[in-house]
Amino acid sequence: MAERDPLRELSELAQIGEQYADPLPPGVVRAKGTQRRRRRHALATAAVATVVAVMGGAVLSQTGLTPDNRPNPAATPAVTAVPATPTPTPARRLTADDLLTTAEVPLVPGAGRVVVTDPSVGRQPDQLSACQAGSAEDLGAVQKLARNFHQESADRPPVTSPDIYTLTLQFESVSDAAAALATYTEWLRTCPSRLAQAGYEVSRTPDYRTPIPIPAGTTKGSAFAFSYLEPGASEVDGTFENVGLLPVEDRLLILVRTVQGQDDNLYYLGDPVEGMTKHPFYAMMATAAKKLA
Repeated sequence: MAERDPLRELSELAQIGEQYADPLPPGVVRAKGTQRRRRRHALATAAVATVVAVMGGAVLSQTGLTPDNRPNPAATPAVTAVPATPTPTPARRLTADDLLTTAEVPLVPGAGRVVVTDPSVGRQPDQLSACQAGSAEDLGAVQKLARNFHQESADRPPVTSPDIYTLTLQFESVSDAAAALATYTEWLRTCPSRLAQAGYEVSRTPDYRTPIPIPAGTTKGSAFAFSYLEPGASEVDGTFENVGLLPVEDRLLILVRTVQGQDDNLYYLGDPVEGMTKHPFYAMMATAAKKLA
């Protein structure tokens, strides 16, 4: 079989194309060119619109809105529950059951009985001690209850004033009670100098600087002893004053015992002394510590 000449085949193919080609008129060619340009422009416009839509969606998603201005659920941040602020524990309330009773006040040897005195008689709750540099109101208690006692006996005149005053204070917190205790203790420590400046004649016995500790169950109280003559008073009208402080958690008990006369030979604060009875504050504070806890 004879080999075909490639050059000859190409020449024949060119002749066939010239014979059967049907070239388009020039007007048709220009029209198709314009149509192709419009198609390319439309495609470019669509591409730009797509980019804008994508970018707009990103912006809307950041603002939390959909294209029709409704909230976008997917973009809404999750809501985290905020723990409620703990409600402070309200301060306890004092009742009459928290106060000492006549049966819980030790009797003076030879006395007949202990009675509760009218609160209007004697020193008032806000100023139980002559050693207070301020009012009990200044201590910041949210509640206070007072109860005073008098010991009757055949050789004593009718009730003129209490022998023992008690004032129980309720505070918002343990720290508030501790602050009140510190304030009152400082009043007692500085008492002699303040009384002297006010014209009182103050005895130097006993030592005022150190309080006497008084155990009371799981807590501990303290007591101070003072003796003084009020301005213009005679020696037979001296005042012997004992002040006790008992902190019990968010409460503070203040006890004040007063005796008028030339001496006070019934009780002794501190170690027992022959012929003298243990001070009533010891038993009263031990009982009060249980009742106020």
